[in-house]
Amino acid sequence: MGKDKPHLFYHEKREVGGNSIRILLVEDERDISEVVYLYLVNNGYHTDVAENGKKALELFESRDYDLVILDLMLPDIPGEEIAEKIRMMSDVPIIMLTAKVDEEDIVKGLRIGADDYITKPFSMKVLLARIDAVLRRRKGARNADLLNLGDVKVDFSSGILECEGKKVRLTSMELKLLSVLTSTPGKVWKRSELLRKVWEIEDVDSIKTRVLDVTVKNLRKKFRELTEKYEFIHTDFGVGYHFETKEVEKSEGNRKKHRRSEG
Repeated sequence: MGKDKPHLFYHEKREVGGNSIRILLVEDERDISEVVYLYLVNNGYHTDVAENGKKALELFESRDYDLVILDLMLPDIPGEEIAEKIRMMSDVPIIMLTAKVDEEDIVKGLRIGADDYITKPFSMKVLLARIDAVLRRRKGARNADLLNLGDVKVDFSSGILECEGKKVRLTSMELKLLSVLTSTPGKVWKRSELLRKVWEIEDVDSIKTRVLDVTVKNLRKKFRELTEKYEFIHTDFGVGYHFETKEVEKSEGNRKKHRRSEG
């Protein structure tokens, strides 16, 4: 994009649930940002481009976005730090773009609240498919009902867990995973089933499996921030996970033992 080209370029509107979609693309490599920008615009997305972290935060604070595509390797502020700042302000979905293929780098991004990741190089068709999948998951979550789990209330419309006045916010992926697990309490879900149903991933490998495990770990942590009276997501070793609202033994020793067994 040339210097005179505005950040925002209007094209045919793309809508999810009747609302036009606005995306913030944070990418410092001009060759990549130009291609992605044009592809998104030509597919109907309103798109702003930020070439560094400072500009990304300025744009995010000044406009409402439906999705952020965030490169992790920026010239001024690390992408992980940008994601943390965005997550403090909003539960907007974040898709990471990364040249880092190390499993721990990807897991770190997911732990701070990213919803999905794409490793470079990537095809535009894959990127568009991931965007559509994340937005569909978010729309589906917003159409769900309230759910009571012991002392905890889940508001799928806002992505909020609440217990005795305390509230925590879930990411769109955590919300979708919780929706799937609670749809059939007691059912043991294989990891491959959850990856297919929640992330729409068919080819399972170790990194993708870690994505699931990290999301489960984050969900458990958020439940425990609200109550230690119940455990909700249980590990079926060698298979996957199941959901059950189960009261935890009251003794501290039993509680610690129970947590270790859940992983």
